[in-house]
Amino acid sequence: MGRATILIDDFDGKTLNGNIKRIRVTVGNESWDVYLSAKNAQALRKAIDPFVKSADKASGTIKTTRPRTRRPAAPKRDLETIRQWARSEGIEVKDRGRVAQSVIEQYEAAHA
Repeated sequence: MGRATILIDDFDGKTLNGNIKRIRVTVGNESWDVYLSAKNAQALRKAIDPFVKSADKASGTIKTTRPRTRRPAAPKRDLETIRQWARSEGIEVKDRGRVAQSVIEQYEAAHA
């Protein structure tokens, strides 16, 4: 069975029949996308026209800030123990710095 998407005018709630206008409205640091019929889009533009005429043209785009998503922290490992194990297995590892993921995986497999 197929699905149909019905678009509704955000202002008057009427069904939009192909004549859709998406308008991005930004005030301060907040932005909204408003989906309107051509008639309502024209009315919105007419309503804000006096403000736009007296405004300075903005340069560039406004960046909206979104909270950064943090990657979960890697589990804490005793890298010195892993290095000692790797050396005892004949695997070459450096005394300092990062331990290769393949070495960590081998260590974990051996101690699972």
